Amino acid sequence: MREFLCFAVVVALHAPAFAASKQETILYSGEVSRLPVGARTAAMGDAAVSLPLDAPSAYWNPAAPSLMRKYQIWLEGASLYGGLSNQAVVAANVPLLQQIGVAVVYAPFYSGDIPLFDSLPEGTRSDGTSSASFHNVQNALSLSVAKGFSFPLPRFGGLGGYPLPVDIGVGLGFKAVWQTIAPTSNVRMGMNINCDLGLLARFGLDYDIVKKRVNREFTLGVSAKDVLPSKMIWINSQYFGLSYIDKSGLLRSNWTVAISMHRTFEEGLNSRSRNENDRRRVGYLATYHAGIEADILEMVGIRVGISDRMPELGAGVHYKNFSLDYAFKFDSIEFSPVRLSLAVTFYGQVEALPPSRRRQRLHRAAQTRLVHC
Repeated sequence: MREFLCFAVVVALHAPAFAASKQETILYSGEVSRLPVGARTAAMGDAAVSLPLDAPSAYWNPAAPSLMRKYQIWLEGASLYGGLSNQAVVAANVPLLQQIGVAVVYAPFYSGDIPLFDSLPEGTRSDGTSSASFHNVQNALSLSVAKGFSFPLPRFGGLGGYPLPVDIGVGLGFKAVWQTIAPTSNVRMGMNINCDLGLLARFGLDYDIVKKRVNREFTLGVSAKDVLPSKMIWINSQYFGLSYIDKSGLLRSNWTVAISMHRTFEEGLNSRSRNENDRRRVGYLATYHAGIEADILEMVGIRVGISDRMPELGAGVHYKNFSLDYAFKFDSIEFSPVRLSLAVTFYGQVEALPPSRRRQRLHRAAQTRLVHC
């Protein structure tokens, strides 16, 4: 059973990745782009395109750094497909001045032992057992640069109060993908570079005068992956999402709800056509994702999601500047039991602070100047 699952992983993720000719040339397919990143959003059904929550969010939408005014370092490890394969994530988010943000995400994938089968000239298996094993390592490295724009929206109809904020973020991601495989004694390698585009729009619905913050907000997200035309990579994806965040304290919790649709370019065969040339079918396959998070007392997060009809669960604990998150996914091949991440978040610049802490720092600075005067 384990060898069958290994073979299924190869077919689903790696078999189309390489095509070797007599000159041993390799074409890379970019299958590593299908794997999720971020334990928090993975537990919410991979509906992350409209959730600029943490450093790995730039993987889903390169515009995310424009709306994240915090420094963060993210380390993550995942055991996939019943422990057959593993994935790691190293990410960092750095806010700059004038609502400019930069994020780096590195996500290597380790296939584990893949059975190598001998084939007879007729194409049949010799005895159904593997003669050896090999590894297929895939790596994805992305650098996202984003710029944000803020527009205060006046409140009409005599409502008064503070103007509601509207934040628009645009981002560009530069991505490098490379892969090594050694089915024989010769090590083969494929690599490619491409770009991602992203857009985020966040709308505040109300303003808490006591806490000096927006309690309820909507965020729209759009992202396009691998936008450059290239024969080396064929998985072009488009993400569309909507999220709602409620920090009003309903049931002593902060609530986050997100939905998204992923459109991935697919190429296959149309079995109904008798003409071989007409059997090629090219188009986009849509999958749907949704998730909800309850952040209890701003310390413990409980998450539930569904990713393309597959349920996902997760939880997280955050204390001061540290966060620990866990996700469990029921994959179609085999369940992925562990996705664990550790994040360190801190604030440095005045512009990057939350409104409450920003006012405190400015107030202390003003008092210091008065004392010196």
